[in-house]
Amino acid sequence: MSLSLLNTASKRSLLVALCMSFVLSLALPNKAAAATATDYFKTEGFVKQLYQLGLFWDRELLEIQTKCEGEFLVKPLSHGIVKPIKFAANGTHPTEGVWTFRYEFKRCDQSIIYNAFFSAESADKAPRIAPLVPGTTATSPMLMQDLFGGGLTAVVDQTRKDKECKTTAVLNTQVTMQPTTMTINQESRKGVWQERWTIKNCQEQFNMPLCFLPNEKGGTEWTNKACKG
Repeated sequence: MSLSLLNTASKRSLLVALCMSFVLSLALPNKAAAATATDYFKTEGFVKQLYQLGLFWDRELLEIQTKCEGEFLVKPLSHGIVKPIKFAANGTHPTEGVWTFRYEFKRCDQSIIYNAFFSAESADKAPRIAPLVPGTTATSPMLMQDLFGGGLTAVVDQTRKDKECKTTAVLNTQVTMQPTTMTINQESRKGVWQERWTIKNCQEQFNMPLCFLPNEKGGTEWTNKACKG
């Protein structure tokens, strides 16, 4: 699966929907080769990619902290390996691999958690990078894609008050109920969890509850209501 960014002129769609048509790839130099993924995540070039993406989120997608001129700090939090990361001998960048990365972006006494999706290119070319929704969501990139392909954008469009706004985006996500077993419609469902997604619609902000229900086939269903047994 390949995620990319939509041209910022089409900000009407939500942020993961933005991820589907333009790839932000930054060819940033590293001074030394990385032996492992853990080493690579600490390199100057990789951290610069996170920094540049943070600025892009702030100033182009979310339109926040647009005038901040203070110090910007990138604090790695966690990562997930989708496909194994491999390096060539003496290569600067990975030649194979797909992974997600979560980091805290601090600036002007405020911070936000950003998430990114990476796909390896070649030993001398920085990996492709695309944004995922901000915050501490437990959804995978595939589930995010299913959400927006499954009607979440339409639900948000119905909920927002300012119908003329063309810069709707997901500002934050937070898990509000950890995975648990619930009886829903007289059926026992395991791993059910709930999140709160904060939507920014120009000057308007509102929260949406989302309930996620894993099924026996390995997929996950969702509803834009609080989880109720």
